[in-house]
Amino acid sequence: MNPQDPSLLEIEWTDFATVKRWKDRLAKKSKKGSLSVSTWKNVKYHMSRFLKCSQLSPDELIEESLVDPEKGESRVKAYHTWLVQNGLDYNAAIIGAYGLIRGFYSHNKINTQDWSSPKTTPKKVEQTDSNYPLFVVNDENELDLNRSLLRDFLGYLNFRDRVIALCLLSTGLDDGDLLKLDVGFVNNSDSRHDRLFVIGYREKTLEPVKTFFSKEATKKLREYVKTERFDAKDKDPLFVTLLRERKRQFKLANNRSFKNSDYDELPAAKRLTNEILSQNFRKAAQNMGIPLQKKDQSPMRPKRLRKVFNDACDIARVVEGIKKVFMGKVDP
Repeated sequence: MNPQDPSLLEIEWTDFATVKRWKDRLAKKSKKGSLSVSTWKNVKYHMSRFLKCSQLSPDELIEESLVDPEKGESRVKAYHTWLVQNGLDYNAAIIGAYGLIRGFYSHNKINTQDWSSPKTTPKKVEQTDSNYPLFVVNDENELDLNRSLLRDFLGYLNFRDRVIALCLLSTGLDDGDLLKLDVGFVNNSDSRHDRLFVIGYREKTLEPVKTFFSKEATKKLREYVKTERFDAKDKDPLFVTLLRERKRQFKLANNRSFKNSDYDELPAAKRLTNEILSQNFRKAAQNMGIPLQKKDQSPMRPKRLRKVFNDACDIARVVEGIKKVFMGKVDP
């Protein structure tokens, strides 16, 4: 095979023995025992570009490193530089080159332990987050919730998203796991209890999760089901898309604004997605006056609200092992 042929770089590189070994090893390391769609997507993204950068086939790259491991390190370094020159974020290029592509070498029995990698630079999102802290020092010189910031943020959310925000703040659940709950989770709970409890497994890590909703979140969640999901069945999604979100989906699909005559073509209400929730949280942050450029992450994103629970546990000196069970984090 001629590695200079672009068609091989884009399609047939997956047939090389070194790539198949890499893929097999990644699958075996996974908790599910199979390669996830997102991991394989990252592999295809970076490996196709790495081959273009090096102008060698996967097998040739490993062969040269078996003779001289420093060759592989030089290739990875050159790939990182190439990614940055082609517009990829510096830190993202480090992850792609020194994380994923380095793994290609190590899974093919190349010793990469002595390879050096550049240090990541402070992310712009970290700088933005520091300008909008979720915890502040109170009059007693103790860390406390930045209640004014959170109250302002909640005020710009619709009722459904406000309930979700309260749930994220009080449970430590990942937003993806929260959005997968069905109406029966609330309807089948004991109404005599002022807290809802959830027991299951976090989808991302497959780690067990046992956590609880605050009294405020429980009250609002029950109110939401009573007023917004009263006609839903137990197996229906707990959180679904709103009419205006469905109209926005119609506009994107049809490249025109929604009209009253289009109701027959309007998408049905479906389970709320992480993307829509993040968009709504971002818009609320902008309405608060937080300046955000197109590619900037919002300091009021779902993942950061989950971190409030993590930090609150640390402040309250909750044992690390218990906190990991609350949040479904990996515990050795």
